[in-house]
Amino acid sequence: MPLPKLTVRLSGEQAAAGDVIFGDFRDFCTKLASCLRKTERLVSASASLRYLISDLRRGSVLMTLDPIASEENEEAASDTIRLFADTIRNIENGNRIDARFTSEDLQEFRDLAKPLGSRLQFIEVAGTELTKRFVTNVDKMIAASIPSDGTVTGRLMKLNFYNRHEFTLIPPISGYVVVCSFPESMAKQVIAAVLHTVTVSGALTFKADSPFPERVQVKSIRVHPPDDELPQLEALRGILRGRIGKKTATEFIKSIRDE
Repeated sequence: MPLPKLTVRLSGEQAAAGDVIFGDFRDFCTKLASCLRKTERLVSASASLRYLISDLRRGSVLMTLDPIASEENEEAASDTIRLFADTIRNIENGNRIDARFTSEDLQEFRDLAKPLGSRLQFIEVAGTELTKRFVTNVDKMIAASIPSDGTVTGRLMKLNFYNRHEFTLIPPISGYVVVCSFPESMAKQVIAAVLHTVTVSGALTFKADSPFPERVQVKSIRVHPPDDELPQLEALRGILRGRIGKKTATEFIKSIRDE
């Protein structure tokens, strides 16, 4: 199956009959490459993709990029282009995007539409025309990502050491994951906690419409013992013997609650 292509269409100032100044084109391509690289890193920790300009036309600018990938990286290449296109479309329409994108990543996407209305009169990326809403929606997403300190508990899963230190936390809520970033100094501790239930503490970032955090900047991590190491009810029999005095069991429970 052929790999998906990425098309870009740019139009310059009316005074130049829509032609694009080379410096503006170069700057846009630099920002585009940065956004593609950030998207690629979410898809694959090992693939490093290159892109072939398979078509380039003037009269404004129409450019088509073909990802170049070895056979083992073809899936990563396809997923990268699809995720990138979905992200562009969802930002423009004000929809939710992949929670793994950080505020810094969003700033890179915002820069794609920054020249709009000044040096470029029209920008279309991956079939989506970028408007002023694109910048506004990115700003809203970044503003909604103000961190607050807290904790999250879940099972520590997939690690990512490719140009960033991250792992995925799976809380006991169906369909819900938290992306956790951690300092390099915690690497050994995190590796030892893989597949264990942990509680992480740090700066939590929330989406505007979600009560659950989407990201955590981890400051500390506590590993919970496996279920088979927890005390069983049978082992707790008699633990309060002689401690409730003349109180009934009901009175003793009430006194605990009052305290």
